[in-house]
Amino acid sequence: MKKIIGAAVIFVWVLTTSVIVASLPGVVRIVCINKCGLAEQVAAIVGGPSGQIEAQLGQLFTSAEVSHLTDVSRLLWVIKAVWVILSLALISNIGTFRKSLDWGIKLTLILLVATSATVLAAWRYFFVGFHQLFFPQGNWAFPADSYLLEIYPEPFWQRMTGLMVLLMATMMLSIRQGQRR
Repeated sequence: MKKIIGAAVIFVWVLTTSVIVASLPGVVRIVCINKCGLAEQVAAIVGGPSGQIEAQLGQLFTSAEVSHLTDVSRLLWVIKAVWVILSLALISNIGTFRKSLDWGIKLTLILLVATSATVLAAWRYFFVGFHQLFFPQGNWAFPADSYLLEIYPEPFWQRMTGLMVLLMATMMLSIRQGQRR
């Protein structure tokens, strides 16, 4: 049971790490499609100190878009807090987690393959399911002419998802390689 819990902790740590890296403004620019400078600025504001979104983006976006960006910011702060807690847990219990590493690598790679298959086979289902899970109040659906969708169109999110899968796979393979030494 300890190995399964340890594997789950490792998986969530890798997942949160990839989300944090992918949300960095410079990384946003890498997968950006259009209005990259603006996309990078919005990412910096959303990932920055809370309470800044309305003041800095209220003139640019509708109230529904600002509401969604505020929720995204809150989610990012929760992810960062989880990452810090798990990082401390991993560092303080390195011996225990080292025993769970094989399980963590296998769990992560299995979930990556399953997620990748879902994304490739049914992108829309994945995208809607993700948003319904993390934004159940429904403020994530915008009209086709939304400025937020113009800055972050669907292909942006497809690229971002691919980048996160690549980051997670690279981290797990690097950990695996380091474990063999």
